[in-house]
Amino acid sequence: MMKRAFWLGIVASALVLVPGAGCDSGKSCQTLCDEANDCENVTEPVEDCAQWCTDRDKLLKAAACTGKQTEYDECRGGLSDVCLAPSQCTTEALALTDCIGDYCTSNPGAEGCP
Repeated sequence: MMKRAFWLGIVASALVLVPGAGCDSGKSCQTLCDEANDCENVTEPVEDCAQWCTDRDKLLKAAACTGKQTEYDECRGGLSDVCLAPSQCTTEALALTDCIGDYCTSNPGAEGCP
């Protein structure tokens, strides 16, 4: 159940405010996570951004979705406010969610998947 909750949390966050690695945005995953936690539309803030980022990075690597995360980060990096990501980076967020979803569908029970 914990794995399912983690994966569903990542997918839900991808559609709202996935804290990202920030490769091209110049911000670390933890910084983006902290900023996203302050957005008005976040109903369940991430309690431990450092751990969340570590777990997320493991899943991204296993799923070969790091490139999709980078595309999302590039989109968010161009925004004046990370809270605008849900309306401005929808295409990138959906591509990331699809990538993770495809991996988890093909690898049920994998770490980070339901």
